[in-house]
Amino acid sequence: MKKGYTLPILFLLFHASLSWALFEKIEGLDKTRITQITFSKETDSTLLVTSENTLYLSNDGGITFNKIVSLKDEKITHAFFQDESTLYISSTRNAYRYKKKLERIFSIPDNESIHYINQYNQTLLLATSQGLYQTKESILNWHRIPELADNNLYYIEQISPHLFVIGNRGLYHVSPEGKLNRTYITRSVDEENLLYF
Repeated sequence: MKKGYTLPILFLLFHASLSWALFEKIEGLDKTRITQITFSKETDSTLLVTSENTLYLSNDGGITFNKIVSLKDEKITHAFFQDESTLYISSTRNAYRYKKKLERIFSIPDNESIHYINQYNQTLLLATSQGLYQTKESILNWHRIPELADNNLYYIEQISPHLFVIGNRGLYHVSPEGKLNRTYITRSVDEENLLYF
């Protein structure tokens, strides 16, 4: 009877030892929970890895990483490469530009939070809990887009030449001419019940 159990146990131990051998610790990454990976558009071997409050950079395809940004009391919400030497980073409270050193380029009011940062042409955009902020990259004079004020926005994506913004009230599309349309409307369960009674 013991022989019957020995074979499955040996198989499981052998199988487990092989599968664990496939994973190795990556040099430069702390013990952390990875929340995002961003790849450079210019160089295939350059990528960013984000944890809760730390940003790591790899120039060798993810074999090794260097810690380049660590925020004290903020969570990193998004980061992207503008080019090989410039990164833009959003945290819950601030937006930053990184060119070998971290520079704060925007701070949000205390009653708001930043969810996402992205770029559309030469305009930087911040999706926040109270709408969409924008500025020309060269002047950094931020202002809120009135049509999206008081809208909790989560995500911004450019699919050239169009811009899409996702928020609690739906999906918005900005045409190349600058016209804003809500293309999808979100409704709560309560609103759905009201529509059908």
